[in-house]
Amino acid sequence: CYVLLSHPFDLTFSDEEVQTLKKVYDSIKKYASVSRLIEYDKLFEKLANSVKNEETKQKLLGISILKGLDKDFIEELLTDANKKSRMTIEYIVDKSRKVKYDITVESLGIRSNKLYVYCFNHAFGKRSFLKFYVDNSMMTKLY
Repeated sequence: CYVLLSHPFDLTFSDEEVQTLKKVYDSIKKYASVSRLIEYDKLFEKLANSVKNEETKQKLLGISILKGLDKDFIEELLTDANKKSRMTIEYIVDKSRKVKYDITVESLGIRSNKLYVYCFNHAFGKRSFLKFYVDNSMMTKLY
């Protein structure tokens, strides 16, 4: 069995083709699970890595709603949601205040083109959702 680690070929995409990919993705993302969106994000990264034109590469990397987010952290939260893991997180409510929440992660979802963590907040005894920010600075998992 042989594995092709790299190839001497270049992919090229016209602006129209990139726009078509974006339109298709925009219609799919409304109904896709976060785990599926991660798969699409990885696909766009692979396509971008196969393109030599820097402008096209950046356009491909810019399609995903998850661009700039820590995918490893998101995948960890997805695992926690599947296991219904209870954890303590630190969440920045505003510029001057951090709050520790005891939560059980239930799912991750997209609302208004933003990623949210849906959870049961044990301190409040009710379900809530937390916005997931690009740099993860708003949420730290403490266990």
